[in-house]
Amino acid sequence: MNSRSNNALKPSAPGQAPGSLSSSDSNTSCAPQSSSPQQSNLQPLPTHSDQLQEVLKLAEDVVSHKLRFTPDDEPIKFTISRESWLKLQEDSNFDLCIERKLFRDFFDSSLSLITIMSPPSYRHQTVLKFLTQLAGDTRSNLISTLASKISVKQGSAIRMVTGDYVSAQKIPDLFIRWRKSMGDNRIHTIIEVGQTQSLSDLRRLAPFYLNNNADIQRVILIKMTETPTFKSPVSTEVSQEFRRDETTGVIWCGTAKVIGTPKILWEVWERDTTGVPESIFQETFAFGEIPSRNLPFLKISKGTYGDTAIRREIDISIKPQKMKEFWTNYWVDESWEDAYERVYPLGIRRVKGADMSIQPSRVGSGSLCKQAAIVIAIAVAIIAIAVVLERFGVGSLDEESEG
Repeated sequence: MNSRSNNALKPSAPGQAPGSLSSSDSNTSCAPQSSSPQQSNLQPLPTHSDQLQEVLKLAEDVVSHKLRFTPDDEPIKFTISRESWLKLQEDSNFDLCIERKLFRDFFDSSLSLITIMSPPSYRHQTVLKFLTQLAGDTRSNLISTLASKISVKQGSAIRMVTGDYVSAQKIPDLFIRWRKSMGDNRIHTIIEVGQTQSLSDLRRLAPFYLNNNADIQRVILIKMTETPTFKSPVSTEVSQEFRRDETTGVIWCGTAKVIGTPKILWEVWERDTTGVPESIFQETFAFGEIPSRNLPFLKISKGTYGDTAIRREIDISIKPQKMKEFWTNYWVDESWEDAYERVYPLGIRRVKGADMSIQPSRVGSGSLCKQAAIVIAIAVAIIAIAVVLERFGVGSLDEESEG
């Protein structure tokens, strides 16, 4: 795995003042530059092997708003023992960070390694929303006795209890569960969506699940990439406009790319005949494109878990045309949200106390910034008129009429 020095956190500092937006070249997309008064605490690698205190300090700083993770922050890795992991779970600050989803965590006890990951982006979440809907559609197409056995879950941790992975823990992005009988639920399919984590780190999750939980039959890895690489401008100007390239999915703010060209890798892992995890499917497609073949989703073989209710194989895949619906109905709106979040610290998404009710997805390349300026101008004018009326006594008509 990459060392912590290669994945140093660059947390955002709340309340940073905006300035002017820099232009991006063909290899760079832009977002707000950020720094933190506590950043120096995260830079040097400690001389001792266990970094429990560093993780505790990180959690404390996040809870106290000295540090803030954004969806674009890369994962950070710390070396901690199993004993330290148990202590960490008793820490109120760390527990609060997980509960409020200020960051996510993954403890691999075989490596004595905890990975702290940023909260998910809107695009990350819309992939899960799409797949949850698909699972629901799958249930509705099955006979009632089988449909009642399938459920989709989020937010529940999977804990390992055997071998080198004792105490290891990960909260999957999504998993599909099969109910064999009352009180006997089996995790069948795991779905993990990676954005800032590397593909190699994402792929390590497949054997992690398949080697340590015999119930798990399939792991689906979805890696989202963005080209060009996301970079941060120092600041922006109020007159900048948002616009989106309908062909590539790129979103611009002025001359800076705030969302690059998206691409998705869909990879499926199962066990081979000897029980060894292997990748059985890979497909890559960019924004607006449809896959060249069906995407494997849910496959429950006859006799799985010894359940006699499964009389024939259930094999549900996602047809290529369905992904066109994903790009149009799911991805577009959430990519706008991520664009806003990236520029929001620079003060151009909304004026204080007034939400932007018109989104670029509805008005093409309209300027949200100009809309904000109009709202502010109207508010200032109303206040000015009120002050003038009050100064000349015109504002006391009710009092005069009573006299």
